[in-house]
Amino acid sequence: MSYSPEEAQGYIESILQSMVDNNFSDAFLHQSELPRIRNQGTLMPLEMSPCSNAIFQQLAILANIEHWNPNETYDRGITNQQGHRFRLSLFHQLGGPAAVVRKLNTHIPNLEELRLPFEMLHSWVDRSAGLILIAGPPGSGKSTTCASMLDWLNDASKKHIVCIEDPAEFLHANRSCLFTHREVGHDTPSFAKGMEQALRQSPDIIFLGEIRDTDTARATLHAAETGHLVIATLHGSSTTEGLERFIQIFNESERDSVRLILSGSLVGILFQKLLAGTDGQHIPATEYFENQGLIRRLIRENRINELRDFIQDKTQDHQSSFLQNLVDLAKNGWITEETARQNLSNPQDFQRAMKGIR
Repeated sequence: MSYSPEEAQGYIESILQSMVDNNFSDAFLHQSELPRIRNQGTLMPLEMSPCSNAIFQQLAILANIEHWNPNETYDRGITNQQGHRFRLSLFHQLGGPAAVVRKLNTHIPNLEELRLPFEMLHSWVDRSAGLILIAGPPGSGKSTTCASMLDWLNDASKKHIVCIEDPAEFLHANRSCLFTHREVGHDTPSFAKGMEQALRQSPDIIFLGEIRDTDTARATLHAAETGHLVIATLHGSSTTEGLERFIQIFNESERDSVRLILSGSLVGILFQKLLAGTDGQHIPATEYFENQGLIRRLIRENRINELRDFIQDKTQDHQSSFLQNLVDLAKNGWITEETARQNLSNPQDFQRAMKGIR
């Protein structure tokens, strides 16, 4: 079926509004196929006509892609007519265009609502300089945690905060702070270039949506060293694995100097993973450590295995293992014991920890 631009726009708006009205998380569009939505984890077709090429052309226009090449992949933020924001991935599959649209949550919960270590995170984000890393798998709520930290600052301080994202997920209103939102691919060509440009924009804090490459990681370290606070996300399956991932982005010849810089500039690392809560909602399970005392030396001397053991063995105000957090969540009834066991490589560790055996 062929659509005029107006009809294609209406088709897209209908899908986006359906996602908002029914709390659908994702929409999947393939050429010549019925659009599908994800409803509580299950894919369901929408009662609409199949997607035509005109739909994808209109999505490209909506995403401000000037010269759409169907063979390229584009990740952009889009907004519907009611002002709701979505993340668009426009790509090519099996000879035709396709897209996935994810509804972005515009409500920013506070850190206490998220059951995160809010007092510690408040103290981290109130620093004048350094690097805060938020690690976790895709879809683990890292962006929400960062947005919550920045939202707290928006009332607690008067600073200029530059946010570099791909795409921009949470748009912060200017209250006590002034926010500059920059979207990769639209306002700046890359994370690395955005970081370089941000240093000339008199920032107090830089939020970096993701560290993906050496240039971005290098610019991040430079900013943290030169008197700026940088909050950044990266993939990782624990705090120490996130730390290693960051270091291994660099060439082997650079890694000793990177460890030295990190031992002085790193504020701390929070790892999180979303688990099914007993109330039917997702809840973050966390692991974290603040860079102080012995931890500085362990990072500097590349004693990562000892750092991992140190986090496991000593639960303190500014440090907690993933295992200990699972125990706390289970004892408080926020997750089931079965959920906790399923998220550990050795479930027997959980049973011992529940009994207070280390």
